[in-house]
Amino acid sequence: MPVLNPHAVLLLAAGGSRRLGQPKQLLSINGKLLVRHIAELALTTAPTQMIVITGCQAEAVSAALTGLPLQTVFNPLWSQGLASSLQAAAESLRAHPGPVLVLACDQWRLSSAHLDNLLTEAATASTVVTDYGGAEGLPALLPMTLLQQAHLLHGEQGLKTLWHQQPHRAVEAPELAFDIDTPEDLQQAVAAGFGSASA
Repeated sequence: MPVLNPHAVLLLAAGGSRRLGQPKQLLSINGKLLVRHIAELALTTAPTQMIVITGCQAEAVSAALTGLPLQTVFNPLWSQGLASSLQAAAESLRAHPGPVLVLACDQWRLSSAHLDNLLTEAATASTVVTDYGGAEGLPALLPMTLLQQAHLLHGEQGLKTLWHQQPHRAVEAPELAFDIDTPEDLQQAVAAGFGSASA
């Protein structure tokens, strides 16, 4: 895959999943916890560095990642919202000079092929995001300069707030519009082949 600069990976796994009622990162997919499943997919892109932001049930999340070549970073402010995790990530990756591949932990339909597509598009744009079919979101490949603007975010604001203000390229992956935010989402995921409804 033609990546111009070595990339780092940021996996966001700190949230409490209030609407779901249980931490989505600890759901099981085919006998494997979702956070580990996504982390292993991310590692197939051969990043120079990978960090996972933890918060809610940090100990269990870290245990789920045992043996993988990555660093967990605990965000003590995780209950204040996504912006605090992005700010913790910006601080942890401040010395990284290249792009950052940012992933959420609840996109169980994510594939390594889509991650490769994002990295390939880095040859034509510094900011490459996912298009769900009219809406944009993660995963996204972003310049470090954009992540460093995380201090401008508040509460549940995400990086989309920042990348919408500058030119970017979008790669279609409509299947990723279906993530797991509510018990109803989880029921649909199980019906569609998600491994288990239990954490």
